[in-house]
Amino acid sequence: MKSSRLRFSLEQKGFAVIGLPLLIQIVTVTFLVTILFQARTNYLREAKINDVARIATVLPQALLQCGHQCVTSYFFHNTNSTRKAAQSVKRLNGLSEQLLQAAEGDPDLMARVTRMEQASHALIQEFSMYNEEINRPNRVIGAIDRIGMLKRLNAGVNILLEEATAITEIQRNEQSSEQSSDQRKDWQLLSQEHAILTLVVVALTLNVLTAIATAWFFNRDVSTRLQIICENVERIGQHQQLLPPLGGKDELTTLDNHFHKMARALDFAGIEKRQFIELFEDRLREPLINFKGAVSLISGGIFGDLTDQGRARLAGARQSAQRLIVLLSELIDIENLESGKIALRKSPCVPRDLLNETVSLVQELAAAQGCPIKVDAPQNTAVYDFAFSGDFERLVRVLTNILANAIKFSYPGKPIILGCRREDEELIFSVHNQGKVIPAAMKNKVFARFEQVDQSVDTSKQAGTGLGLYISKEIVEAHGGKIWFESKEEAGTTFFFAIPY
Repeated sequence: MKSSRLRFSLEQKGFAVIGLPLLIQIVTVTFLVTILFQARTNYLREAKINDVARIATVLPQALLQCGHQCVTSYFFHNTNSTRKAAQSVKRLNGLSEQLLQAAEGDPDLMARVTRMEQASHALIQEFSMYNEEINRPNRVIGAIDRIGMLKRLNAGVNILLEEATAITEIQRNEQSSEQSSDQRKDWQLLSQEHAILTLVVVALTLNVLTAIATAWFFNRDVSTRLQIICENVERIGQHQQLLPPLGGKDELTTLDNHFHKMARALDFAGIEKRQFIELFEDRLREPLINFKGAVSLISGGIFGDLTDQGRARLAGARQSAQRLIVLLSELIDIENLESGKIALRKSPCVPRDLLNETVSLVQELAAAQGCPIKVDAPQNTAVYDFAFSGDFERLVRVLTNILANAIKFSYPGKPIILGCRREDEELIFSVHNQGKVIPAAMKNKVFARFEQVDQSVDTSKQAGTGLGLYISKEIVEAHGGKIWFESKEEAGTTFFFAIPY
């Protein structure tokens, strides 16, 4: 039964990891801004009430002062009293405008202030008319309707006092409410502080948890799985079994599945290649060896004497058969080395025996090239008779490949010198020849497969496969050693390989 658990892609997980902290930050900032705006609104309303109450308290006083100045101007009728009466009217008008501006934005206060402004405006008109009348040069005594004016003044003053009292009462109620509920106010402040502190703590906690989740996500869900994929890449290169497939349905899982499919395809291709090599070995090597043996018998005169041309043809056929046998053997060796099927059969080995065996195998080739083979300081028994652990047959193969290569590219008549020395718990074998140096462009390809050391020479009679040095490198490294060379125009070319003991 398939699991119903939701599966997310790597992109969706990335958006979740990035979006969750951002959402927490947005919510936290929104709550903090809301609390701050609420506090600011409360503060502005309280300041507005105080400002309106202050002006509303001053307005009746200014009204009385204006009336007083107008009456004084009526009785004294001089320039100073007239100027003060005009100033008091102007001040009363200015206070009325200030009252409207102070109450702007608060509907309740604006309704009361509007009534005060209308009443104050009517009173200002009364005082202005009264002031103009008493200052008119040809005014008629008794022309002013004092009773009507007093009634209008009384009505306007009553409105002003009523609204000013109401505004003052609002202010007093606010202050009384604050003073009578200090404990509640403190509790509200404490609650706000507690809410802010709680919000900050929660936000920090969520951010820390999100950071931990992000680290866990990248470590377990991304980094660890990438490491598994990288290890699978190395295992493919080493022909090892891959780690179990990753779970999930994201891009990393898809990539890992492709690696497993590729590994299965490579395993299948490897099996087919091994089957082909085995078939190649079974069907070709034995017939080639039999053919070479038959050619040798015929060349030896077992079926009668041959002409010079016949012997030359048979010699060519024998060389061709030998090349095919060497090529087949090298291909099989490469396959076995790369698949790890060849296990080193180590036993006590002596350098003198290795060198003697190698020289005997290539003596005929060296004689044909006119290159004598010499052993450097063979009397040094401490080195040449020193026993170490190694695969004798394969080390002979290494020396044979290197020596055959040296013979091929040596100048005719120039000796080839074999040597061995002990250094830093290693036996270092050397093969030195004097011939054309290895080109700089070939130095990184000498130990590669199917690469000829120098393709500019005539190899029609001694062509190689380009596999000998590669196989030598694999055998040396299987012993835990290393192989290298030095090539200079004046000194010639020397190949070295070191075997630890």
